[in-house]
Amino acid sequence: PRWQVKAIAAKIASIALTAISNIGESGAAAPDFDLIAARAALTKECQDANASSANLGPAPRSYAALHLEQLIAAACSTSIATLNQAELPMLQNAGLRFLILLVKHFGDALDPDSLSAGGAKEAILAQFSSQITSTVKHALTVSDEEG
Repeated sequence: PRWQVKAIAAKIASIALTAISNIGESGAAAPDFDLIAARAALTKECQDANASSANLGPAPRSYAALHLEQLIAAACSTSIATLNQAELPMLQNAGLRFLILLVKHFGDALDPDSLSAGGAKEAILAQFSSQITSTVKHALTVSDEEG
C-alpha cells in the first residue's frame, strides 16, 4: 500500500538528513541547515558560473535549507496520516522522527526574511509553529488514546 511507501520515504529522508549533517560543514552557518548561509553559497556558485567562460559546468548545489517548507510539510503530513479514520503508527512514527530531526537541525536557524519587534531576526521554524504544534498535539492525542 501507499502508506508503507510513505513510511519508507520518511525513514530514507531521516537517514539522508542525518548523513548530510554528518558529512556537511560543521557550525551554526552550515548551508544545509542555515537559510542565510545557503542563499549566500548559492549566490556565490551562480556568480562563479556566470564568470566562467564555460557555462556548461555543473549545476549549482541544492541545500536542505532551501527546501525547508516542503520538508516540514512532508514530515507533518506523514505524522498525522490515517487510512479510513484508522491511525497508521508505523507511518506516523517515521514522520515524527523526521520532524524531530528537522527541528533539531533547524531549531537555531534564523529567517532572513522576517524581523521580530525588536529588529532581530526570528527563528525560521517560527513560521511553521502552528503546523508543528498541530502535529505534536495529534501525536500526543493518539498516544493518550492507545496508552
